Amino acid sequence: MAISDKEIKLLDKAFTDARTAARNSATSARMQSDLIKRFSERLAKGTVEGDAAYAKLASLGVVAAEAAAKEKAAKIKLDNAKASIAPKKANKNELDALAKGETYEPPKSKKEQDAETGLKPRSATEAYVKSVAGSTPEQIRNLQQLLKDAGKNYLGVPYYSGPVDGLYNVQLGQAIANADNEMNTLETQTGQTVDRNTFFQQIATKGLKVPTTGTGGGANLPTGTRTIYTPTQAKSIINTVSEGILGREATPQELSKLTAELKKAQSQSITTTKYSMVNGVRVADTTGDLDEVQFLSDIIKKNPEYDKRKEGIRAVGKQDLVKTAVANGLDLDKTFASQLPTWIKRIEAGEDPEVFKQIIRQTAKIGLPDKVSQLLDQGLDLDAVYAPYRNTMASLLEVNPDSISLNDALLRTAIQGDKEMPIYDFQRQIKKDSRWQYTNNAREEVAGSVQQVLRDFGFQG
Repeated sequence: MAISDKEIKLLDKAFTDARTAARNSATSARMQSDLIKRFSERLAKGTVEGDAAYAKLASLGVVAAEAAAKEKAAKIKLDNAKASIAPKKANKNELDALAKGETYEPPKSKKEQDAETGLKPRSATEAYVKSVAGSTPEQIRNLQQLLKDAGKNYLGVPYYSGPVDGLYNVQLGQAIANADNEMNTLETQTGQTVDRNTFFQQIATKGLKVPTTGTGGGANLPTGTRTIYTPTQAKSIINTVSEGILGREATPQELSKLTAELKKAQSQSITTTKYSMVNGVRVADTTGDLDEVQFLSDIIKKNPEYDKRKEGIRAVGKQDLVKTAVANGLDLDKTFASQLPTWIKRIEAGEDPEVFKQIIRQTAKIGLPDKVSQLLDQGLDLDAVYAPYRNTMASLLEVNPDSISLNDALLRTAIQGDKEMPIYDFQRQIKKDSRWQYTNNAREEVAGSVQQVLRDFGFQG
């Protein structure tokens, strides 16, 4: 069963809609994933907010997968339809007609032409004019409109200034002849053969203000489609983008305004499809499209609330980096003074702070034993690596653990090469430090030793 041009267009529209749905659902899933990464502490698994966020991500993932499958199925249907429209042994003229969106009509024999006209056409232009004169009113009307929209030729003379009524007239024939003369001149100057249909389309584009679709007089005009969301579709993508940028869904007032602006932009955005023959297959080349997500993002980012939220993200991001730097014995502002502004901007744009935390850890591990370096590569901080030894030092030296620097020479002796010192041996090492002799537990240990000596000599019972 032959596939009609109308069916091809319907399948093309179905594929465009499926592709848009797949892109929107994938964007929703990606934004939810970015949201979880950006606020990993607040949305950690095991918390009410975190479990809800991950459940929503899983749901969006399922929707995205289903949409991608539908897009793939729609593409297969469209490709199969395009492939079936051109039989392997089809006549070249028939294939050319299909590529132009025309109905193929076998050429009349010389005998038939002579019988109809009694004269042989004197040129290709005359033959073409005669074919136009015998076309349908719709084809004639489209060609009249095409040449009228083309405006003026290179001499400043309008291509066609007659009526657009679907009736052949002398002015139309003369317009075709004038266009052919210009086409022939172009061929002579460039040395390249120019296709009449392509040339007519090009001259129409020069003066065309409103896209014209359809086929007329053999002109192969592109077809155009527009995708306009339903209120439900618009609400879904607006809330998704708003949540990713502002951390919340749009208010009713914002939703109403953004829906109207999106509809207006989609109404003015035309996806143009032009058909051509490639290796015997009719191929659709599509140009022009509206990126709804980017369009909405640009508008929502103008909200003053976005600037305040960026300030909050900057503050939280820097605080997070400061915490990691301190946990690794570094001063963030001093050690990373030149990189810090760029890091903050990237965090503000949605990049995961963990990227920069790892840079801090890589800096902290310089000169440290291999054992410590390996632990930092796994995402641990120095304060976590040295915590057992730090707490032991704090206990014996009778100080707050935080007062012991991670760069403390005694603390660093706890791990050498790929070996960790047993806590008991580290305690003996601490007691050799001059700081220990001034502690209460040092005095108590000395007093206990003296009493033991006295007991050993029988001076105490």
